[in-house]
Order: sequence, then C-alpha cells, then structure tokens
Amino acid sequence: MRSRRLPVAGLAVAGVMVLVLFLTGRGPISGEELARRVAECEPSWSNYDEDLKAQIGAAPVAEWKGEVAWARWEAGELRVAFLVRGAWAGRDIAIPVLLKLPNGETRRNADAAREDGKLVYRFTTSLDTPPQWVVVRYPFYGERRIVLSEDGRWESTGP
Repeated sequence: MRSRRLPVAGLAVAGVMVLVLFLTGRGPISGEELARRVAECEPSWSNYDEDLKAQIGAAPVAEWKGEVAWARWEAGELRVAFLVRGAWAGRDIAIPVLLKLPNGETRRNADAAREDGKLVYRFTTSLDTPPQWVVVRYPFYGERRIVLSEDGRWESTGP
C-alpha cells in the first residue's frame, strides 16, 4: 500500500508544478505593452543596461542590434542616426538612448523617427554651439564617443 502512495504523491506534486509554470509563464510582449514600457522607461547613465532590462524586459532589449551611423548638430539639437537590424528594425518604437555632453549633462532622446533606412534619435541640449564631443549610450552595453567636426558633424567610416 505504501508503495502505491509514493508514485501518486509524486505525480500530484509534478502536476501542481506544471500548473504553476503554466499559470505564471509569460509569452511574448504585445506591441502595445512594449510601446508603453518604452515610453515610460527612464534609464540612468550609470545603470543604463540594467534599467532597460528591468523597465522594458530582458528579452526585447537583447533583440536590439544597431550601430551609430552619423551625428549632426543643428540649432541646439543633436541628431544621432543608428542603423538598426533585427527585430527592432521592423518596430515603430525606439528603445531609449542616452547622450552625455562635455558639461556633464545627460539626456534621454526627446524622440526618434525613421529617415532613409536609419533610426534617427533627437536630443535637445542647453548648449548654443556644437560640443567638441559627445558620448552615446545604446542597448546591450554599447557606448560610442563621437568627436564632432567644427560644423557639428560626424559620420561612421565602418561598413
């Protein structure tokens, strides 16, 4: 009799575990939920990647693939273009990117839009003239120091 109870108890425990996994399991994030999370995301400079994963989700952040293509300063704003590949290339939302200026200001992009196959992030600043350099922090531990020309331009020489 005792030998019959053990397998039944084991099956009951396994069944409960499967039920718990089923009820707490999460599928892919909907486009609307992802857009909401991105809009509310406020990452800090010092904890950027961890903030993105905590506020947006580790899986969507890990899907982001991109490289800086160019940067242009125009009338107090800096625009930074990324060549985005993979899942985020087809999305109508832009994961937050941060900018650090020589005076220590850190800015989150004000907005982003697609232009000529690139995702262009726009940053507002308090500066009247183009900075000599900026640092851009982007997903998955990406960071790029960009030295702008006198007229406030920079272009990637990469592929």
